[in-house]
Amino acid sequence: MRYMLTIVLAGALWAVCGGALADSLDVTVREPMRLVAEWEADRNYALTIVAIVFILGALIALINALPNDRAKLGAVVLGSAVTVLTGVANLVFEFDHRQYKVLAREGRSLLDEIEYKRGQLKEMPTEEKANRSALTEEIRRDARTIVNLAQSLKERSPKTGALGPGGPSGGIISTAWAQQGRVPAWTSAIPTDDANLYFVGFADGRDYQAVRKASEQLAYDDARAFLAGQLESAGKAASAEAAAAAGYLLEAARVADTYVAYDKTQNTYRAYTLLALGRKLAGTDLQLFAAKNSVALPPAQAQALQAAARKPDDYLAQRVQVYTNESNKAQAALPPAQYDQYTRARKLRLEGKTEEAIAQLKDVVRLQPDFYLGWFNLALAYDERKDFVNGNSAYERAIALESKGKLRDASLYNSYGFFLFKQKKYREAAGMLKTALELAPDHPKARTTLAAAQAAAGP
Repeated sequence: MRYMLTIVLAGALWAVCGGALADSLDVTVREPMRLVAEWEADRNYALTIVAIVFILGALIALINALPNDRAKLGAVVLGSAVTVLTGVANLVFEFDHRQYKVLAREGRSLLDEIEYKRGQLKEMPTEEKANRSALTEEIRRDARTIVNLAQSLKERSPKTGALGPGGPSGGIISTAWAQQGRVPAWTSAIPTDDANLYFVGFADGRDYQAVRKASEQLAYDDARAFLAGQLESAGKAASAEAAAAAGYLLEAARVADTYVAYDKTQNTYRAYTLLALGRKLAGTDLQLFAAKNSVALPPAQAQALQAAARKPDDYLAQRVQVYTNESNKAQAALPPAQYDQYTRARKLRLEGKTEEAIAQLKDVVRLQPDFYLGWFNLALAYDERKDFVNGNSAYERAIALESKGKLRDASLYNSYGFFLFKQKKYREAAGMLKTALELAPDHPKARTTLAAAQAAAGP
């Protein structure tokens, strides 16, 4: 109770004394810091007792092997010492050394995140009140999480005995992404394990909350496309049915981690979201979807879902890498105002505000005619509007820039191929889709659309 009271009082202090933000945050993290230091120390003490008990147990075994009475008396004394040490450990410590290790590791990870975010606050202009407020609330939330870690462990201990190596999410990766400001590995290399499928969303812009939301949405979009592609390829399901099933499966997905970096020179934020979907739960949910919607479920679909795996260089990973690289180039080359206009236009497009997005993107590419991402996003906006004339022109310009820059962006060729397919230009569509598959052989949408285009084109 006193721990929660500390956090509540810290929150009140922040609300009353907005000008003393740094001081209030010091109060907010003081108790979490104390707890983590205490868990680290208790883990060492508990581990020391375990080591002593182990050594005494070994000595007792050796002494019992001796024939004389003194040896047996020594074994009794040492046995009593073991009993006393075990009793003291049970009375003094709430957890064993393994549980303290988990508490200390997770608490230290959260403290690293808090310190990183506090560093971002120092760099953030004071007039950005909404962004500063959002970041401050995240710090307070992280602090409350640390305070509640011990109680959370107690609640789960009867079932699991400990949090286990997977951390609080039951097998979900928990990365100390903020440690010394380092970028977590999962932003550039998809993690793999037997329990989950992972997806990464990436977005940037000047609105902290909007950027985080956009990165999460893009992670969900990629996961939906991946799952739908797996289901289509395995079960010959219709696109709409596969998309609906994928959406149903994603109701069980969880955000495993996030990372946000602040670029002081551009005054922009870059956000990454790591989304995790449990394989076993997805398999069960697929059966529930089939029963709920009275849809026949080919065994191959369930099998494909269980066997589905992300590869470090699969088409989704390639797309994130291309977008990251091109965004870095654009940030370095474009004036801050123009890059900001581009990120706002992309956000508008993703929100379905197509006309506004087109107006902004046309202005961006007029000022920056060699800006690949600007042309690609403009093509996608025309695509969404079903503007075939302008869409073809924008796609052709993006293709020229992609080829010139040797970007190897399979998503561009897949998107243009599907756009041509919708125009019933089947042979041209097939050419684009073949290029997409040359760059990303595992691209399921390109493969299924290519087959449909070739069948429609005829011999």
